[in-house]
Amino acid sequence: AENGIVYCVDKDTGDLVWNYSTGGKINSAISGDDRGIYFVSQDGYLYALHPLTKEVLFKKLVGKNVKATPVILGDYVYLLNTSGQFRALNRENKGHQDWYFNLNEDTVTTPAISGDLAIIAGIHGKVACIDLKTGKAKWTRNLPSGFDASPVVTDRYVFIGDKTSTLYMLSLEDGTISWQKKFDKGFHTDFCLYKDYLFTTGEDFSVRAFSSQPPPYLKVEPTTLDFGEVDVNSKMTLSFRITNTGGGTLTGTIEPSLFWIKVYPREFTGNDVIVKVTVDTEGFDPEKKYQGKVIVKSNGGNQDVLIVLKTKGLPPKLSVTPKLLDFGTINAGGKKNMALFIKNLGGGELNGTLSTDVKWVELSSLNFKGNDVKIMVTINAETLKAGESYKGHIYIESNGGDETVELNVKVVEANPEITVDTINLNFGEIEKGSSETRVFTISNKGGGTLEGTLKTSAPWIILSQTTFSGNSIRITVRIDSSNLERGKYYTGTIKISSNGGSKVIDVYVKIKEEKIVLKLKIGSKIMYVNDTPLEMDVSPIIREGRTLLPIRYIAEPLGAEVGWDGTEKKVTVSLDDIFIELWIGRSTARVNGVEKPIDPNNPKVKPIIVPPGRTMLPV
Repeated sequence: AENGIVYCVDKDTGDLVWNYSTGGKINSAISGDDRGIYFVSQDGYLYALHPLTKEVLFKKLVGKNVKATPVILGDYVYLLNTSGQFRALNRENKGHQDWYFNLNEDTVTTPAISGDLAIIAGIHGKVACIDLKTGKAKWTRNLPSGFDASPVVTDRYVFIGDKTSTLYMLSLEDGTISWQKKFDKGFHTDFCLYKDYLFTTGEDFSVRAFSSQPPPYLKVEPTTLDFGEVDVNSKMTLSFRITNTGGGTLTGTIEPSLFWIKVYPREFTGNDVIVKVTVDTEGFDPEKKYQGKVIVKSNGGNQDVLIVLKTKGLPPKLSVTPKLLDFGTINAGGKKNMALFIKNLGGGELNGTLSTDVKWVELSSLNFKGNDVKIMVTINAETLKAGESYKGHIYIESNGGDETVELNVKVVEANPEITVDTINLNFGEIEKGSSETRVFTISNKGGGTLEGTLKTSAPWIILSQTTFSGNSIRITVRIDSSNLERGKYYTGTIKISSNGGSKVIDVYVKIKEEKIVLKLKIGSKIMYVNDTPLEMDVSPIIREGRTLLPIRYIAEPLGAEVGWDGTEKKVTVSLDDIFIELWIGRSTARVNGVEKPIDPNNPKVKPIIVPPGRTMLPV
């Protein structure tokens, strides 16, 4: 009431059950269910009262600009204020706001709800469909004029009238205009839906009743008929369905776009029609795509149905070459192969299997798939007798026909074929004068008897035999190093010639360097060179903690050259690429031109001369 009091009366008797005062005017109409009574007061609060006891369940500040009636659905109370803000308040959580949507346009209407969707409308013509689960707009659209009357909705359509007296029927799905009508006078109050009718009141005090049944609306499924691959000169039939998702009765015509497309029926009246489409590929080219369409025209809209197909290719056709595989002769125990070529001279893809009626034939594959296939055919003569001729067959079965290939082969005694168990003999490093041996084997992996000769490229390679006859021969190779120089590397070859081919074996050997061992003793003039005594005219001595030796007696047995420069009192020692210079009484030496201390830890260590004029050098 305007006095700010909410009254609850018994619906049967009209007796007062309870009343509740907010202390101010009530801004909105009251809505409620068996869980609560909801309204907005002038103090800006949403009140939630228990319907039987008027107990305040919760009180939520929502602002003084809420004029629209609260809408109750499930656990939520939905409020729309005059600024276009639409809120979802959880009544199980004391009116907690779970989300809000801003229309960005003032409004004076109450939201309309259908299922999980709400419709709100603004004073300048903006209409929005809100998903109540997310608070997001499913769609929005702007109409030419604003709205004072609240919208009403069905499960498929929105009905709303604007300030310029135009009544709209919008699709709830996407907001498109399904129907509209302009009247002379505008709408005075909110709309009402009852059964199949929409009721409105006009500013001319008239009451209008509209049938809420929507116009027919064409739906075609599917909109593409893909016939896939179709044989040439054949027919195939598929169907599509026409249904009316609107109201009334759907009527229309069905026309094919091309002569090879036939449809039945060509005309229809009804809300659920099956249309059969037949394609006729008489005279079509193979392996080619064809496309057309069926045009459906109706009082509920038009729709094209795309027709696509591809004609099948020619059937596969088997071709096998050669038809005769003549292997000629083959050695007993040996193998021989030839190629068999399988091709498809038709269309599609060729596939099939191969088999043979003999055990001595091996096939690289027993099945094939493709239009150009190579099969290797091998004759295995392990079990075949020499001197005999053999015949057999290969049978090819496929989706493009069958073929038989004939096989001919004659088995002969195999020729000898030489093989050796090594291609090189490496004797490594050996002592001069020693006699080292190695063994290799010559074998016959062919037929008959292997015969031949062996020849060496160097006299130091000694063979146990130079001729052979048989199928497994062991040859011993000895190195005669008596005339070979120490420290050198020698290579040679053994050439084997036979009636089964030839082979070459490489031979490698190195003669070890001679070792020279010198033995000297402090105070003794006897020196041993490789255990042979040699008398010196001086003996080794020790000076400054270092052993001094007569340089000439040491260097010359090792192959070094010793020189003396009396003017500089300089001794030179050269061996291979090493050149050493030493001076009597000097603590440094020069090695290949680089000055170095003789003893880095004792500068008193120097070369000296002792009677009878021998130069003594520190070790």
